[in-house]
Amino acid sequence: YNNRFLEVKTRLPPDYVFVEKDLVKTISGRVGRGRVNVLVALQQSPARAEVKIDEFLAAKYWQSLQRLWKKVKAPSPPDPAILLTLPGVMQVSSGQPSAREFKEVLGEALEVALGALEKMREKEGNKLRSYLRKHAKVMLSELAEVKRLLAAGPARGGDASASTVQEEINRLDSHLDQFQEILDKDEPAGK
Repeated sequence: YNNRFLEVKTRLPPDYVFVEKDLVKTISGRVGRGRVNVLVALQQSPARAEVKIDEFLAAKYWQSLQRLWKKVKAPSPPDPAILLTLPGVMQVSSGQPSAREFKEVLGEALEVALGALEKMREKEGNKLRSYLRKHAKVMLSELAEVKRLLAAGPARGGDASASTVQEEINRLDSHLDQFQEILDKDEPAGK
C-alpha cells in the first residue's frame, strides 16, 4: 500500500482495546503516510498463571462435609480432593499482564517496530532517489541532444512546427527541473 495519507489498522486483544487511541497517536507521530497494520497477540505463559485457594471457604466446606459424613454414617470419610471442585475454593488466573504492564511492553515493542520501519523506508527512499536521479540524468542528456538537433536546423519530416517542438522541449525542461527539486528535498514526496 502506498497511500497518500496514513491509515492505521489495529487488532488488539479484547481486554486491551483501550490502548488503540494511544497506539494510533504514536504511529501517526512517526509515520506520515501509507498503511500500517498492527496485530497484537498475547502468548499466555503458564509460569505467570496463579492458583489461589480460599482456605477459609475450604475449611467451611470441610466442616460441613465432616458433619454430613457423620450424619449419614457413610462407610468412608470424604476425600479432601473434593474441596477443589467446590465453587469458590480454587481460583486460577491466566496470568494475563495488567493494563500497565501491557502498555509498557507494547510501547517498547512499538518503538522497536517503528525504528525498523523508519530504517527500511529510509533505505528504500535512498534507492528510489538514486534510481530516479539516474533516469533523470539520461532524460536530460537526451533532451540536450534534441535541443542540439533543433538548433542545427528546422524540424523535418512532420507537420509540427519548430515553435511547437520548442514549446514541448521547454515544458519537458521545466518538468525535469521540478523533478530534480523534489528529489533534492529531504521529505516524502507523495505519489
